[in-house]
Amino acid sequence: MGFGGAGLILLYEGLRRFLQKPRDYRLSKTVFVTVIVLQIVAAVQQSIALRYFVGGAMLVLLFSLTVFYFSRSLGIASNRVFIGLTAAAALVFVLRLVSVLTNQQQVGLYSGTPVQLTVNALFTLVLPLMGMALLYMANQRAQQQLITLATRDSLTGVYNRRAFLDAAALELERSRRYGSALAVVQIDLDQFKRVNDRFGHQAGERVLENFATRGAGVLRGSG
Repeated sequence: MGFGGAGLILLYEGLRRFLQKPRDYRLSKTVFVTVIVLQIVAAVQQSIALRYFVGGAMLVLLFSLTVFYFSRSLGIASNRVFIGLTAAAALVFVLRLVSVLTNQQQVGLYSGTPVQLTVNALFTLVLPLMGMALLYMANQRAQQQLITLATRDSLTGVYNRRAFLDAAALELERSRRYGSALAVVQIDLDQFKRVNDRFGHQAGERVLENFATRGAGVLRGSG
């Protein structure tokens, strides 16, 4: 399988972590062991066709699973770009599998068959673009996390003072422009100090989190 195949498995697991999927390495371990065994069989039989078929099948499987996981996050532009490129990479290796199955005598990266030349050209183009799409996604994730840290309370997730004042200024300007009414509601939690004194600050934090969640659940969006 080589370092390339092992690296792809690590990339696949890294993408799952990026999407905050639970840690479950059973599939990757199964693919790794299966490919190693089949590659050994191919070496013993001196079958170049089998070696390329096994490697291509592994790539198609991992690329297809990656498309499946990322397809649930289509709302993000960088995810859509990455999904398209990964699907293209999967199709490239489907072509590789077809070339192996239909032309047993001429397989390999440097064979002169039209299918293999097409595979090489597309793969050379798609892989760098996939790398740039990954960087784009990581950058978007980092920017979103920075925005969250700058505008949200770390405990409850509601706007902090800075973000609240910015939102209030925007709503005040909108009220003046359209001549609409504007109201501010202040809510106080009765006897909250007693909760902290009697049950501790951790219990008080859970009360605040629960209150913020329930409050956000009954509010409607703007518009």
